[in-house]
Amino acid sequence: SSGVPRTIPAPKHLWTSDESDWRQHARTLLLERAPHRDQPAAVLRSQLASQEEQLGQVDAQTLRTAHSLALALAQAGQQEEAVQLLRSKLGVCREQLGAGHDVTMGTRLVLAVILDGLDKCEEAATHY
Repeated sequence: SSGVPRTIPAPKHLWTSDESDWRQHARTLLLERAPHRDQPAAVLRSQLASQEEQLGQVDAQTLRTAHSLALALAQAGQQEEAVQLLRSKLGVCREQLGAGHDVTMGTRLVLAVILDGLDKCEEAATHY
C-alpha cells in the first residue's frame, strides 16, 4: 500500500446536505452573482436584442444576458416568460454547442432554478 487513498472523499458539506439544500444553494448563488442582476428586465430585454443582432444567438455574452433577463423576469413574478426564454435558448445551445458545453449547462442550471421556484421540481431535476 502506498498510503495514498484510492478515492477522494467528498467535502463534508455534501455528506450532511440533502438535495433540497443543494438546490437552494444553487438558487442563492445564481441570484446573488448574476451579471446585471440589478438592471430592470426592460433594459436587459433591449440589451439581449442588440446582442443577438450584433453577436449572434449562440454568443456566450448574449446567453449570459439571456440568463440575467430570465432571472430578472422570475424575480418580477414573470416566471413563465423566463421559462419560455430559457427553453428557447436551451434548444439553440444544444443544437449549436452541444449538450455538454458550459454555456448549455449554465442555461440548464438557470432553467432548473426557475422551475424549482415554480414548484416544478420533477422537471427541474432533469436540468440539474
